[in-house]
Amino acid sequence: MYMSIVESEQEIEKACDAFYGAYKSSLLSKEQQWQNAFEASRKSGMSLKSLVRAAALMKSNTKKDLEKDINRFLYVYFRNKPDELHDEIIEICKIAVKNEIYKEVDRIFD
Repeated sequence: MYMSIVESEQEIEKACDAFYGAYKSSLLSKEQQWQNAFEASRKSGMSLKSLVRAAALMKSNTKKDLEKDINRFLYVYFRNKPDELHDEIIEICKIAVKNEIYKEVDRIFD
């Protein structure tokens, strides 16, 4: 079954909300860790250049860590959807959900 653009966007939003519901504490923990690291770095006189590199490294590592969780979550999420959903639509939704989650990670470290 093909979905309209609006239906696809609604499905993406539902999947993102479900992921955040399951992994909210993990993301909040990462955000708190970054804030603590940022404050400690500023107090110790770390250069801005070093701080930017640390943020980029933490962002990259967080995305790598989340990749497995996102894939596992989306597999289960879409496995429980009706069989009539076309594989192409599911793949588009998965990519969009990953992008939304990665935007949240970017927000934490930027």
